[in-house]
Amino acid sequence: MTVRWASMILVFWSVPVVLGLCRCVFVAGPDAALVPTLGAGFLVQAAEWYPWALLTPVVWALGRRFGPQDSGWRVVIPTHLALGLVICLLYALLSTPGRLLADATPSSFTFFERVFGLFFNTLPIHYLIYWGILGVGFFMSMRKAPKRFDAPDRIAIKTPGEVVIVQFAEIDFVSAADQYVQIQTGDRSLLSRESLSDMEKRLPHEQFYRIHRSTIVNLRQVEKLEPGQHGEYTVVLHGGRALRASRGRSSGLRDLLIT
Repeated sequence: MTVRWASMILVFWSVPVVLGLCRCVFVAGPDAALVPTLGAGFLVQAAEWYPWALLTPVVWALGRRFGPQDSGWRVVIPTHLALGLVICLLYALLSTPGRLLADATPSSFTFFERVFGLFFNTLPIHYLIYWGILGVGFFMSMRKAPKRFDAPDRIAIKTPGEVVIVQFAEIDFVSAADQYVQIQTGDRSLLSRESLSDMEKRLPHEQFYRIHRSTIVNLRQVEKLEPGQHGEYTVVLHGGRALRASRGRSSGLRDLLIT
């Protein structure tokens, strides 16, 4: 997350705060003291909206970690239905202290009772906010990658210290390796500092298929599929290398190889 993006997120969530302050002043009327009104209104609006400024990068990170390009929508949607509840609970935990400061009325409820009360009372609207932020993150991740020097039959791999030109036919598979991707070509392994999703966009889709959130395989290197116990396949390449396909991607892989 760059400073530019952090500033944009803060400015975005400051808009409803400012609008809420204007509403507080309007409701208070011309006879109300301006400074106390603005102070109390700011606490209320900041507690309402600024937690989402902190949670927006978290939601985007979850979208990248559990995106449709990894496991397919059949896995992504149930995953984010559950994660949305967790984020909404975290929102209530972050928002409650500010609300307590803004509320001068004594309350018999404990802190965690207030947290869970806020969670259940505001769940519908904040659940929609979660999915809205997630949708923006998905859209940004699907933006077209910058053009590179890639030819129809080969790809330029930038490794630490050099740029290597590799024929598509030479690639066995590509896998995620921490902050790098590992391109396996026979006995040679190349490391490039880019995401697996970016690498996937550079590979021809008719020849390469993402069998797991961390693995892309060259379909022309596949020798056979060995079925597992839960609907997933083990992909065996020419030369004997075995790779595990996720259950959500196995059916698509099988259909591609059969047709």
